[in-house]
Amino acid sequence: MRFLRVWPFHTPTALLLGLALGLAACERTSTPSDPAENGDVSRLARVSVMLTDAPGEVAEAWVKFDAIYLQREDGDDDMGSGPQAGREMLLEDPTVWINLMELTAGQVEELVSGATVPNGFYAQLRFVITRAVLVTAANNPGPEAFATSDVSSDDLAELNTLRDPEPPLDPTGLLHCPSCSRSGLKLNFRDGGLEVTGETLVLADFDVTQSFGHEAGRSGRWVMHPVINAMVMGDGSGSIAGAVSLGQDVSLPEMCGDQAITLADFVPLAESGGMQWSGQVEPSQQDPTVGSYEIANLPPADDYMLGFLDEIEFANGDELNFTADIFDADANEITDAVEVMADATFEANYVITSAECIP
Repeated sequence: MRFLRVWPFHTPTALLLGLALGLAACERTSTPSDPAENGDVSRLARVSVMLTDAPGEVAEAWVKFDAIYLQREDGDDDMGSGPQAGREMLLEDPTVWINLMELTAGQVEELVSGATVPNGFYAQLRFVITRAVLVTAANNPGPEAFATSDVSSDDLAELNTLRDPEPPLDPTGLLHCPSCSRSGLKLNFRDGGLEVTGETLVLADFDVTQSFGHEAGRSGRWVMHPVINAMVMGDGSGSIAGAVSLGQDVSLPEMCGDQAITLADFVPLAESGGMQWSGQVEPSQQDPTVGSYEIANLPPADDYMLGFLDEIEFANGDELNFTADIFDADANEITDAVEVMADATFEANYVITSAECIP
């Protein structure tokens, strides 16, 4: 399925939501032999989960987490039926509404605290999200609020209480989520799963930029296809950051998709282990031809491939195309994989060599 990339609103970088899941006092649907019941506390582990929100291009993105669980087996069984051996329920009562676009600059929201799970290897960490509301910018054509079909009037009343004194939302558009099944969204791990022993900290990256967009061929309908990556934070995290500038004799189109175009429409990308992260460019207030970006919370690795979103399609059919070169701190062109180390920033600077709007 193809999605239209629509950029009605630019958010700050480094959106952060904390999930500090201690994973205790959870009801287990597994374990023929539970070490806690046998008094063997040495076989128990403590786990925390942090959720970071990569920058997105919508005004508000509200979600409720209905359930979070660890799964030992690599299966897709439904929450309501089928075998559930090896499943460790971490969150069974829905959270309050959380606006992914609001939590910035290291703010943390605790969802579950003080739980324990048996030591061992878990193939999956899954988030169940069936209720979400998307709010677009005022200049976006069509309805300004979209909701999944499971959002009830009580849900909206709760959401509008949180948004007060903003005008209440009455979604008139459908936010479709084909991958939001009751079995939950599988978080991708670089190593194919999660080894839980002792104190374990997991960082989950909810990439809003890649998770929301218009569906091609269906005017006015928005689609939510959550992209959530995960990493174990045992050795800390690193980042990729640098400058974005226009090359010599290169200029941005003034308009595309009935919107003014700036450097913020350029999206740097980093990919490693089958997972992809994106960054948000902040144009300089003094010089709109230059800007800066950061892709934060990256697991240390030596195989990061750098790139960018080279084609953006708008709801009216316009396409914004970019080409660019990437250079390191010594002005050497980057063509191979780069290394990101813990507690360090790799410098990568983008020079845009062309930018064209194709009607």
